Amino acid sequence: MNPTELASYVKAVPADMDFVEACWAQAAELVDHRIGKAQVPASIRDRAVLEVGADLWHRRQTRSGVATFDGGDYTPMRVTRDPMKAAADLLKPYLGPVIA
Repeated sequence: MNPTELASYVKAVPADMDFVEACWAQAAELVDHRIGKAQVPASIRDRAVLEVGADLWHRRQTRSGVATFDGGDYTPMRVTRDPMKAAADLLKPYLGPVIA
């Protein structure tokens, strides 16, 4: 996967590609840090990066933590403050138990 796939996933316009690329790079760093030396299938790692990248992308439009969507039929919803939440759920089976 690459930033172009993230751009497609979040429906970014070409003028936003610099921001998309920054989100992709940050997402990859966050996910790779969480994975560490664990063995995670490439498809799962890629999906985790995509989800984290999308969360980072959408933060720009949800500065208050509340997302609204096009059309009048949708109720605003609160978005997570932790961009790693979706990735954590995807990666959990591969990372083993958390030891505090």
